[in-house]
Amino acid sequence: MGAFNLGDRVIVNSRTEWPDPPGYQFAGAEGVVSRWVEYEETLEGFSDFVFVRIEKAEGRAAPYLGGSYYFRAEDLIKVVSAAEAAL
Repeated sequence: MGAFNLGDRVIVNSRTEWPDPPGYQFAGAEGVVSRWVEYEETLEGFSDFVFVRIEKAEGRAAPYLGGSYYFRAEDLIKVVSAAEAAL
């Protein structure tokens, strides 16, 4: 998963190639990096993608709340707590 680990909190960035409006419906959604399968070798060819369970979403992404989806790693921002930032 590259720079992301299981349990990391992330925010989904907007995607510049999407026209505005309507824009990218997952932009601004927040979630947690999750495991899709138990076997790491299954994901070896997908290191550019991160499986995220959506926990906070508004607007057009709201119906997807609670679901898990793959996102491009480059479209995610890792949320760092104040305690982590101080380290």
